[in-house]
Amino acid sequence: MRGWLWVGMLVASSVASGTSLAAPSAAPKATADRALDNLAYRARGRWPETVAQSEAILALEPSSTADRVQIHAWALARAGRYDDADHALDGVLAKDHDHQGARIARFEVAAMRGSPAEVIQHGDAVVNHPAAAAWNINYVAWYRLGVGGDLAPALELARKAVDKAPQDPGIINTLAAIEAEMGDLDRAIRDNWKAMVLRKSVEPDGGDWYVVGRIEEQLGLRADAAAAYKRVPAPRFDQILSVYALAQRRLAALGAAH
Repeated sequence: MRGWLWVGMLVASSVASGTSLAAPSAAPKATADRALDNLAYRARGRWPETVAQSEAILALEPSSTADRVQIHAWALARAGRYDDADHALDGVLAKDHDHQGARIARFEVAAMRGSPAEVIQHGDAVVNHPAAAAWNINYVAWYRLGVGGDLAPALELARKAVDKAPQDPGIINTLAAIEAEMGDLDRAIRDNWKAMVLRKSVEPDGGDWYVVGRIEEQLGLRADAAAAYKRVPAPRFDQILSVYALAQRRLAALGAAH
């Protein structure tokens, strides 16, 4: 999970909560209709319309602001309304300083804004929070991998996430990707294989192919690396940093972009 599934689950949850058969008024149906429109616009990357639908939902159900703040802030940021996203998050955090969804959203907004200092600051706030789950820590580790630079903090976070969820293949795949990036190929091969075994995969998935590509590229097998990167599929949902984006970056560096 690199963020996109997390947001998709939140959207789906908002749709489901608005369709309760026990609801005594038309408001839940109106909310559900708006949520479905929101999801359709989001899937097409039509962010101004996504924001409009999200704001309509909040107007219909003001009490849902805290529950919806992460997906609302995401839409605002994707529409280029970063200050509005921060303002929405400020409002939720002023009432609940420990709201983990708002903390994660701050990290996401900073990433979409392209502010490295804020990404580090808000990423630290996510991973150091007592309620931080393994996937929250993995999320930040993955993004730090994509940013590059000193990867020691990313490696430390990835190991911490694995300690919390030692049987989670996606989290182990992140660790393998960082190990491959840092040239620790023996560990990268071992952990990538472990992720596949835990997933009961017959064939590597996109994350596995990316790690294979990084290993082969580190070994100087440029053509094999390019072939592996080309097997990473495009994401089905919006992400702040997808495996596909990283694979395309490597293909460009190899002069083999497609």
